[in-house]
Formats: sequence, C-alpha cells, structure tokens
Amino acid sequence: MKLEILKEHKKEFLEFLKLISNNIIETNIKFDEKGLYIKSFDQSNVCYINLFIPLNFFSQFELKNKEEIIYINLLDFIKIIDKGCNTEYSLILSKEQDDNVMTIQNGKKKFKLCLLEPEENQKRELADFNYDVSFDMKYKDYKELISDCLIVGSKITFEIKNEKDKLKILNCYAGEQNKFITDFNENDIIISNSKNLNIKCNYNLEYLNKFISSIDFEIIHLNIDNDKPLTIFLNYKNIILKIILANLEE
Repeated sequence: MKLEILKEHKKEFLEFLKLISNNIIETNIKFDEKGLYIKSFDQSNVCYINLFIPLNFFSQFELKNKEEIIYINLLDFIKIIDKGCNTEYSLILSKEQDDNVMTIQNGKKKFKLCLLEPEENQKRELADFNYDVSFDMKYKDYKELISDCLIVGSKITFEIKNEKDKLKILNCYAGEQNKFITDFNENDIIISNSKNLNIKCNYNLEYLNKFISSIDFEIIHLNIDNDKPLTIFLNYKNIILKIILANLEE
C-alpha cells in the first residue's frame, strides 16, 4: 500500500483527522478502489464516525489488494503528520504486505507507526436510519447555534409540530430555567412523511461542540426523528463526514 498527499492538501487531511479525534482515539482505516474510510464508535458508544476521503484527493494511491484495513492510534498518527504539515514536501504513507508498521514520510524524515490489533468495537459498522425530518443550515449559523445553546444548557432540543394542520415548524432550544430559543425557516425543512408530526429530540451539546471546526464547510445537513439518533452530514470538496449521535432520554 502506498498513498501520497500533495503538500497543498496536507493541512486539510490533518484538520479532518483532528476533528474526529475529539471523539475517537483508536480506529480502523480502510482503503479500497474508491478511497479511504474511517468508521468507528467512540469508547462510550454514544457517537459513530464515518469519514470518507475519495480517491481523487490523493496524488498517488496504490493497493496490492482490492481492500486493505489497518488499525492505528489516531492521536499518534496525527502527531507524526502534524510534525511535517508545514513543510514543502508531499506526505507519503506506505505499508508492506506483512509489516505491522506504517511508514510516514515527509521529505527526508521517516517515521514508523506501529499498528494495533483490532478490538471488536473497531470492527462494528452502523447501518443507516430512515428519518421523517431532514433540514439544512449554513455551517456558520450552526456553529453560532451550538455556542448560544451551551450558554444555558447541556443538551439541545429539536421540536417539530404541526401548526393549524398546515405548516410544520422546527423549533430549537436549550436550557431549563434560562433558555435560548430559535426558529427555522420552514422552507429549509424536508418532511419525508406526510403524517401529522409531533417530534421532540434531545442531544448532547458537549458532543456536538466537539464537531465545531475551522474547516470551511458551507452547509450542514441534519436528520432527526423520535427515538432515533441525530445524523449529521458534512461535505468539503467531496470529503464526506457523517456523524451519528445517540439521542438523550427525557
């Protein structure tokens, strides 16, 4: 296996790794003919991360098998890449067929990262959910929303309800005594089920705040429903990050 990331893409690659490392430490990385995948639960099984980086992101992408999977300490991986992130060289990742180490090269510097034995939790994958409600937000508005909600509470509540049996309104609030409340434009909400809706979902603000990033996402897409986790989609230059966060009980 051998991958090369041009110097102008190293920072983007590192930023995505840092973003998901707020929740996962040890993880698998899968490579196939479409690109690179990182899929992992956090240690508490509250959050599931699914990161996809397409083939065209890499200037070189060679596999000896149709599919290869390695298991790494993500924090160690990030430290090594960060060391040479601002150099003028490309980043090269390589692994020989039977080696238990990955070679990480920045110019003349080479590091050897020992690979891990996989745990059962790292092998699990989470199936997609069907939702009644989805909506988009500008990413800058989403960041401001999470910041405002953190002032007054530890959880965020999304609420969908019918108004006069015609208009479906999405409200969002946080806090118990002191509250921050915001309304959304109903035109931004996609209702996939025509039945009358009465949805109220609660999610952990601390987890959502961990996914606030300096990456220049334009839009964040969210799916919600009663008794289901929140699913978030972020897309940057065809790099897709999907986050699934368990709902909180009332």
